[in-house]
Amino acid sequence: MKGYDLQVQNLSRDNWVVDQGWAAATPWKKMVGLLKHRYLNKGEGMWFPGASWIHSFGMKFHFDAVFIDRRKKVVKIVTQIAPNRVLAPVWRASAVIELPSGGASNCGVEVGDQLEIVRFQR
Repeated sequence: MKGYDLQVQNLSRDNWVVDQGWAAATPWKKMVGLLKHRYLNKGEGMWFPGASWIHSFGMKFHFDAVFIDRRKKVVKIVTQIAPNRVLAPVWRASAVIELPSGGASNCGVEVGDQLEIVRFQR
């Protein structure tokens, strides 16, 4: 799983939510998302800018979703999302970060936390 191009830092707790992640910044990457993956390792994740809802059709593993607003504040966390589910839209959200199942609690992220998306070139 190479090609990492982002990290997500929790400024409120001074730790990393994602230290090896991907940006779904193109229509193709948004469509494919994590479908090719059988699992996510601790510290991995994918950021979906412009998303206020997600589904897990075709996913092969459970995962957590952190919904953030345009200021990158956490507005909702949904844990242990099973494959083949549709989540209701989170109207205040403008992006979603998908993490391994248990990843949200492992890094201590909570609603109201201020996150920062750090992009870099591969």
